[in-house]
Amino acid sequence: MHYQTTFLIQLFFSADATWLSTNYGVIVCIECSGIHREMGVHISKIQSLTLDRIGTSQLLVARVMSNEGFNRVAEANCPEGARPGPSSSMEERKAFIRAKYEERRFVAPLCVSPREVLADLEQAIDSHNIFDLLQAASEAPAHGVDIADPLPSSVSARRCIIDDFFPSYVEVTVMDAQATSTGGVSE
Repeated sequence: MHYQTTFLIQLFFSADATWLSTNYGVIVCIECSGIHREMGVHISKIQSLTLDRIGTSQLLVARVMSNEGFNRVAEANCPEGARPGPSSSMEERKAFIRAKYEERRFVAPLCVSPREVLADLEQAIDSHNIFDLLQAASEAPAHGVDIADPLPSSVSARRCIIDDFFPSYVEVTVMDAQATSTGGVSE
């Protein structure tokens, strides 16, 4: 058994949980790994701790995130008794996992607007806080925020750099826009 596998299994104290969701840094059992795979890699990318070679960065995310840390955010509003146990049926597991990962149903809403989500994303990145990043990213879809879009400060920072260092680019862009709006004639 690889050192990384032994370390992670010992970390979570469960010999049957040998599958890693590399998107989230959580360890799951083989039954739940199948449900994660069904959702698609855009939701949860599953790799075996015993069969696959997992990258150092993915292992670091798992070490820092942990199942407990992830669940503090992803299950903050989970009703008592809703979480499936080892004897739960596959249908119960599937319903819970989809609610947790796809719908983000149990995340406690902290943001009230898209602007607040974006501000929280930036703050989490600036402070290197993976749990705040998870919180903001989990709330983003409910507010219509695509976390792949540039953050406001990165757009304004780029705009300042372009304005300061490439003023002719700004002038050409403005002239091109004027030419387009006047039928190709620019003055």
